[in-house]
Amino acid sequence: MGAYRESISNAALMMSSPDGMYATGDLMPDLASKSYIFNVGRFSSIGYTAAVTQSLGQFLSATGSFGNGGVLTTDSTALSTNNPDELRGAIEASRRYWVAARITAEAPWTHTHITMGYRWTDYSALTPGHAWVTQKAFPDIGFNVRVRQPIPNFPGIPGHWEATADLRNLLAQGYLPIDSADGRRLLLMQTPRSVHGGLSFIF
Repeated sequence: MGAYRESISNAALMMSSPDGMYATGDLMPDLASKSYIFNVGRFSSIGYTAAVTQSLGQFLSATGSFGNGGVLTTDSTALSTNNPDELRGAIEASRRYWVAARITAEAPWTHTHITMGYRWTDYSALTPGHAWVTQKAFPDIGFNVRVRQPIPNFPGIPGHWEATADLRNLLAQGYLPIDSADGRRLLLMQTPRSVHGGLSFIF
């Protein structure tokens, strides 16, 4: 179980917007996609979370969790101007409950680690992400899959290789559409759908 209080001076959201809608001083390009990072201003909230993990054998475990925390919503889905301050003013803090389930499994012969989880919440609101140092019970938004595969190492070399695949928010939930003053549409999102892969050497 845990509780938290957070205060962010410059909260940032991912934004997919038409080219030229806002000046470059209001947007920072996201190097991993064609979207931008938009500064929505100050955000603060309190929340709590509780989780329980049950082992279902040597290679399988299940986790259930729930909580309540701060989210960002808008009081309008259409803008009257293309002034970014209007968008910032339309975004306000609120609260939502959430429930999540996660299954973690390991293949006994290949030692492949697979984690699958889903988080139910109100996806008409934007849920800020949280970075924990002391616990891993706070789940990611939507449906997520993570795979870790150890790779045999060369003899005599310390450490080991590991291939990873990280698939986040596969159902693309938590996207908030807003119509601009000239009829174009932009999307605000906190956790965009993404697929990442990598190869790591751990020593």
